[in-house]
Amino acid sequence: MATPVDLLQGIPEVTNVPANETSVNAVAARGDNANVALRGLTAANTLVLMNGRRMPFHPFNTSSVNVNTLPMSGIQQVEVLRDGASAVYGSDAVAGVINFVTKKDPEGTEISLRYGVPEHGGGMNVQGGINFGRTFADGKGSWVTNVTGFNRDAIYLYERASSRSADKLAFARPPFSD
Repeated sequence: MATPVDLLQGIPEVTNVPANETSVNAVAARGDNANVALRGLTAANTLVLMNGRRMPFHPFNTSSVNVNTLPMSGIQQVEVLRDGASAVYGSDAVAGVINFVTKKDPEGTEISLRYGVPEHGGGMNVQGGINFGRTFADGKGSWVTNVTGFNRDAIYLYERASSRSADKLAFARPPFSD
């Protein structure tokens, strides 16, 4: 998984991801915002928690949480409450709740390197990271430092057969392809 939002893409109720790669996103020029929406409702109706506590909203999009701010190497599991939870959490949990749970005992150093290439070319990505953690006060507190770098090349329209040309006749089914 390259980013925290990649953990959620296999859940059918999660829609509208990754929002940072669409031109209609409110902060698309920045390229760092990934909002998560459950059940087709907006990201403002999905409550995002970390260890059971509310995450702050993105500063330039005041109605949703940027899940790209979470460190990938520090996440132990993701819990998703797919039903509406507004009776328990308030009106920002109408669509449901996503809780990112971090590792409980972050002791030691972890180094990672990931390389990926899409099947049809373009979009090569490289990610490297170092995660360092220690516990203190007889296990009552923990300190985690995470440094991650991520680079993904662009996928241009001419690199895919479906978008290479405006002539879509080759993709049409009969009788339209005659």
